[in-house]
Amino acid sequence: MMKGQSLSLYFNFHKSTLIVNWAISLAVSLVTFSVFSFAVTSFTAGFLMALFYIELVKKNEYFFYYNLGISKRGLIVSNFLFNLVFAVLLIIITVLWKIV
Repeated sequence: MMKGQSLSLYFNFHKSTLIVNWAISLAVSLVTFSVFSFAVTSFTAGFLMALFYIELVKKNEYFFYYNLGISKRGLIVSNFLFNLVFAVLLIIITVLWKIV
């Protein structure tokens, strides 16, 4: 499988977890009134709850990716890295916004 196709598959899995992740993160940020808490929750509790949701509701989705040569561990690590990059960028933007 080509690298571009593989990256696209990792990103598709990541997109499938975003609704649960961002719903949890939004709920926390509304309680704390903080964009920073949204960013932190998106790669901690939101990430874990999204994986828990996939385990309970869409467990067969892992088999789809496994048949394409992508392991469950690879999906989880790449999902965490996507969330971490998003969170770091969001934190940098909020810090710069407060400075300006």
